[in-house]
Parts: sequence; structure tokens; C-alpha cells
Amino acid sequence: MNNSAKEKFVKIEKIQNSIDMIIKSLDFWEEKMNICFKEIDHLEEESWHPEFESRVKKVKSQMNQILGKIYIEEEELSKLEQSMNSLYSEIFSEKSEE
Repeated sequence: MNNSAKEKFVKIEKIQNSIDMIIKSLDFWEEKMNICFKEIDHLEEESWHPEFESRVKKVKSQMNQILGKIYIEEEELSKLEQSMNSLYSEIFSEKSEE
């Protein structure tokens, strides 16, 4: 294996570490969203409560914030996966030229 391929594999490993971190983050935000869903379910059982509307609005705001974070994480994940695929393609094209 030539140095160029080795360097690319090092980059791939770093990208994979970043991907793993993003996946953990997405799992975290998914759990936060599940908590919000449970809270909405609970609130619906108390629709008679005088603060029902404000409490639902607060949870929906939290959900929108979480969705924004998930969107950003998924965009970054997509970019990293594209970078990794590009590096693999370069490695394979170099290998086929040998």
C-alpha cells in the first residue's frame, strides 16, 4: 500500500470517528424528542388544565429546537459520508491503476 492510500485511510478513520460521534448525538436528540412526545401525551390527558395551551406551546418549541439540531447533525453526517465515499473511490481508482 502506498503512502497516498495510507494517508487516505487515516483520513477515513478520522471521518469515521466524527460519524460515530454524530450518531451518538443523534441518538441523544432522538431520546429528547421521545421525552417531548411523552410530555405531549401527558398534556393531552390534562387538556382541561388552565395552562394547557402554554405548556403545549413550550413543548412544541422544544421539539422545534431539537428538530433543528437533528437537521444540522444529519447535514454534517451526509457531508462526512460523501467525503468518506470520495476517499474510498480515490483509493480504489489508485489500486486499479497499479
